[in-house]
Amino acid sequence: MGLFSKIASAIGGSKTPESRELAQEIATLKKEGRMHARHVLHAPWPVRLELPGGTIGRVRDMSYGGLGVIFEESTPAFVPTDLSVVLATLHLLDQSTPIRVSAIHWSSPTPRELFVGIQVQHEVPASLLAMKSVIEPLGWGGSMIPIGEDIRNERYRGPGWHCYRGEGPTDVVARLDPQTSRLMEALITFRHENGYRDVRLLGDQLATSEPAGSSTYGGSQMANTSALDPKSLRSAACILLSLPESARLATAPLLQRILSELKVSTGA
Repeated sequence: MGLFSKIASAIGGSKTPESRELAQEIATLKKEGRMHARHVLHAPWPVRLELPGGTIGRVRDMSYGGLGVIFEESTPAFVPTDLSVVLATLHLLDQSTPIRVSAIHWSSPTPRELFVGIQVQHEVPASLLAMKSVIEPLGWGGSMIPIGEDIRNERYRGPGWHCYRGEGPTDVVARLDPQTSRLMEALITFRHENGYRDVRLLGDQLATSEPAGSSTYGGSQMANTSALDPKSLRSAACILLSLPESARLATAPLLQRILSELKVSTGA
């Protein structure tokens, strides 16, 4: 049974609206050839795979069907290079989900590291739903391209401004101090369920926003949520983790602030 057939079979046993919606989306991914599309995560790699016995690896890339994971030889139990299926835990920022995985190929990029290609055995919809919450915004971040100053909103022109747009549509805007390169403010706007959300940093103040009226992109004023919205922070973190290099450098302080708010450890 192929990967798609396994996924369709797993989802078919569930009658929840979320599972039916996901089944339709997976069918679209297969039709468009994106089922195995891999999305690269950059430092500090806050997505981790924990194997039985406590071995933890850093996820460097992921698709709906698998993971590329780096394990260090200093971890508690070095990774066995065999094809057995094991129940592991995928740590997605501040959330975790159990998944069944098997190693399908491996190599040693350095003497103390092992890169392992992991296949995810989806037996229930939950693992797909969890991975979707990360893969979708990773795709938005990876699609970002710079916006020329001549077509930007007038507020975002001039020295220090860095503006990008990607699929979704998704916008990332950052202003650096021209003298010190310190991040002064940043704004991320992205699709969220049936509307849009903002994550904004101004000075030291971090805020999440939602539409005050119409939820169409750019169609309403945004109002700050009473407390930081964890879902918005997770999406924003994934977008930032997959940005082109120049955009990652400009927004690195924002990513660290978001990971801190989510209490995500980025230590080795």
